[in-house]
Amino acid sequence: MNLNQAIEHLSIRLQGTHLEVNNQDKNAFNCILDYINTTLDESFNRNKYFANLYAYCLGLLLEKYQTTIDNPIPHKELHKIIDTPFENIIEDITNKMNNRLRCSLLEHAGGQLDKQQLISFQEKGEVVKKLIELLSISKNKNAFFGNAWSVEEVSKGIKVQLENFNP
Repeated sequence: MNLNQAIEHLSIRLQGTHLEVNNQDKNAFNCILDYINTTLDESFNRNKYFANLYAYCLGLLLEKYQTTIDNPIPHKELHKIIDTPFENIIEDITNKMNNRLRCSLLEHAGGQLDKQQLISFQEKGEVVKKLIELLSISKNKNAFFGNAWSVEEVSKGIKVQLENFNP
């Protein structure tokens, strides 16, 4: 039995005719309800930034699934994200940043990753030639073949932002 079920049960019992309920019983029950509601409100106010992020992300998932708040799927997806270990999320962010940098270098060389089109052998050669030029710069080469961002750097950067968060 959860808290809501327990309150509902007591509420029904106190409204019944087989128990002799006096004003003190009603006042005690209402006092318990007031305490619970106050505690829930205080908890929500302490976690309003989490609530903002939750609601915002839920909105994105509702849009993604083209559904409403009544559908349990976006809520389940959001709870999976919340339950994901922080380290896994950092690793995913790091991989996305490094892949985006690689794609940017390839696009800068003339490669078109977003288009499925056939290009001539000569055009491929030009793209490769430009890419080789870009990779001759050690910073670009390290970013393309290695990882420009480490998990530790990304984790530290996010933690610093969180520590410096002053609403």
